[in-house]
Amino acid sequence: MVTPSREYSWKFRAWFAAMSATHRALGLVGQAARDWEIGDRVGPAWSGDTSRLVYWYMYAPAELAADLAATDFDVVESDPDAYMITYVARRR
Repeated sequence: MVTPSREYSWKFRAWFAAMSATHRALGLVGQAARDWEIGDRVGPAWSGDTSRLVYWYMYAPAELAADLAATDFDVVESDPDAYMITYVARRR
């Protein structure tokens, strides 16, 4: 699996920290979306096509490893320190 990391740069860490704080604040006043997750993001398509926006999810490396483990996958190999984090996993 290859996916962008929301922890790769300080800009992403700041953005997602702000979104998390906003979500918590909205939750306190009963306005937070229940189906929204911290890694949800809408932006330009990966192809560089800026004429349309697409939905994509940015993982934190530990979150991806936990999701793989929760779905009965063992991580065989990983490179979590790049912008595009890579995990190779095998079903148990």
